[in-house]
Amino acid sequence: MVFRKRKSFILGLAIVVAGCMTYPGVTSEERKAFRGELQGKRLEHYYDQAVRVVSVGYRLLKINPKGEASPNHPELPLLYSNANKTLRETGYDFLPKKSVMVVGLLSKLAPPQLSLKIKRGDQIVMVEEKPVHSEGEINEALKSFRQGEAVNVRFKRGLDEWEETLPIIFLEQEVKFAVDGKTGYLNAWTNALNSISVTTPMLRFVKTDDELAFILGHEIGHITEGHWLTTRVIYAGGATAGATVGQMIDQFAPGAGGVAGALAQAILTSPFSKEMEYDADRAALKYMKRGGFDLSQATHVFKRMAVEIPKTQKFSIVASHPATPERMHELEAMIEKGVP
Repeated sequence: MVFRKRKSFILGLAIVVAGCMTYPGVTSEERKAFRGELQGKRLEHYYDQAVRVVSVGYRLLKINPKGEASPNHPELPLLYSNANKTLRETGYDFLPKKSVMVVGLLSKLAPPQLSLKIKRGDQIVMVEEKPVHSEGEINEALKSFRQGEAVNVRFKRGLDEWEETLPIIFLEQEVKFAVDGKTGYLNAWTNALNSISVTTPMLRFVKTDDELAFILGHEIGHITEGHWLTTRVIYAGGATAGATVGQMIDQFAPGAGGVAGALAQAILTSPFSKEMEYDADRAALKYMKRGGFDLSQATHVFKRMAVEIPKTQKFSIVASHPATPERMHELEAMIEKGVP
């Protein structure tokens, strides 16, 4: 009798749970709309992260007007993207298929007053009276400008059009920055195409833009110091950097998969020697100083990593990379000696 009562109770509980899981009163259309809303919020968060990475990266690479050689890598103080299918399917369906959308203003590079005039979703329609329909056309239009010059850019929002005069940022090196939303562990790397990728877990791990500046600066150092074609900084993963913002956004298309694996599985052997890693660290400090970042925060990344990921304290984890304590000591010595 007790068994029957217990069996009836379990059966009744299962029915209640099953009933709860069917979400009574919520239609399939409502569930679809809710998923679409969450997808939109996820993308907006991704856009914010992409703007953050490019802002810090360009500040590191920006050439100061005085005493520099003639640069040939001009950029606008904006992050913009071709209006690809994924972008138009996630809230920006009002954009023409062949058009360029503003993703965001680059922090501390765009004039502050622009934040009151330009917003995400605005369309770039002209550069110096020349119609533009792609990122490539904008980049081509900027090549004729020199240091200290500004460019007239025409924007469109709905039926309204207006023109803004924007400063041009000249970079020491042409580098494409990407946010990798697929890889599920701490990672940052560069490749043969001068593309630098940072995973979203790494962006959550770094607490400030100064810490992020060290991560990006190290990768830039591998490029500008002429090291081998493919690097892995701190942890390595098997993903390739996106060439454009639009391609980065495609990572979040419905059904897109992720790179699975625990942190330990992500640690691979780097093709670079310890000397090259130290060279890249020194370069990172140089770029941080030039960009106005706090050099002392370069060591914060490794201090926190040593506490939260104790395995990084062991020299044998990555044979070609210095262990965390060793790297911290060398960074502190570099900073104390003075960064040129």
